[in-house]
Amino acid sequence: RLALRTAFQAGEASFLYCDFDRWLHWVGRFPDELRDLPAALAGRRPRPWYACLGRTRRAFRTHPYVQRVAEGATNRAASLALGRRLDATAGACWLDRPGAEIVLAGSVEETNATDLEWPALVYRRAGRLAGRGRLAYVVTEGLEFETAEFYAPEIAALGGREAWERAHYERPEVWRARLGLATDSVAALCRVLG
Repeated sequence: RLALRTAFQAGEASFLYCDFDRWLHWVGRFPDELRDLPAALAGRRPRPWYACLGRTRRAFRTHPYVQRVAEGATNRAASLALGRRLDATAGACWLDRPGAEIVLAGSVEETNATDLEWPALVYRRAGRLAGRGRLAYVVTEGLEFETAEFYAPEIAALGGREAWERAHYERPEVWRARLGLATDSVAALCRVLG
């Protein structure tokens, strides 16, 4: 919220909110997709206030199993509540100024559950009928799993990506954290939408 508020107060017209490691990966692997995103959204009518930036099926499948399970459940709840298929858990969104204003006025979430809180706030403000137009959804290739890119020596030392993923992601505490975030996210969605 601090980053969004700072950009908003500086007078920016729109905002790309993205985990920095994801952005680095995206700009390195799919620069055209990232570059073309603002124009693609600006051309939509009505102009979206908020866009969930999600993943293609291929990009989603690149993530570790624990993420796919937890984020799949979270996205299912969001899709049911917001009336359309969404991937809201990719760690990226785009906001127009009205969307940013709504989020800054209403967001109270202390965790990464803002992935569902923010689009729910915009959807609630726009109203159920208009909300679908003001809440956009864009699938991307660039939001594929990026973390492995930054751990090449560790991956090599463990004998490959599959072994590295097992060592780092297939642990009970990782499942607890991921499922906890899923629970927090759906709770935030329900709190906002009632």
